[in-house]
Amino acid sequence: MRVVSKMENKLDLYNGMDVELVFSGQIGLSDNYSDETEILILTHNNLISKGFDSDKDTEHISFVKIAVIDLVRLSVTAKSRKPLIRVALLLLGSWAAFATVSLAGVSILLTSVLLVWGIFNLASFLLEEPKSNLSFIAGDMEISVQFRNKLIGEAHVFMDRFFELRDGKNDIDNSLLGFPHN
Repeated sequence: MRVVSKMENKLDLYNGMDVELVFSGQIGLSDNYSDETEILILTHNNLISKGFDSDKDTEHISFVKIAVIDLVRLSVTAKSRKPLIRVALLLLGSWAAFATVSLAGVSILLTSVLLVWGIFNLASFLLEEPKSNLSFIAGDMEISVQFRNKLIGEAHVFMDRFFELRDGKNDIDNSLLGFPHN
């Protein structure tokens, strides 16, 4: 299989590095990939990470042997309710400004600003989707991918396959794919 990225030097998988699973933060599991921004590629012996550094200007590809990975961490971020308190305070402040400020122009301006800010915060809260993180740690090196919370089940399948390969089980468990055990 030939893995192609936007990098000038294309990455060729060496002989014997058949792709087992691919996990993308945008689309989840597959057996191949297109040019997503963050991706983990699991081969029989290696975990390959393709993504961008925090400044989003530098693309990187990292290889690590699965045998040396010490820790797998799945961090799930829940949606916080704190923004709702801020929205309530902004809307309450908008009402209070309208009711108590005696100058009509200042009252309407202050009320409008607080109301728009409250509506913006409410829309941000409702439209924001929490993100989770799947990390593989080997010594002082960490390979991770950030993904949407609705892909947690697929992240678990990727982790299970990683542990099967690391522990020497080369056949995919049919129950993961929805088939009964033989």
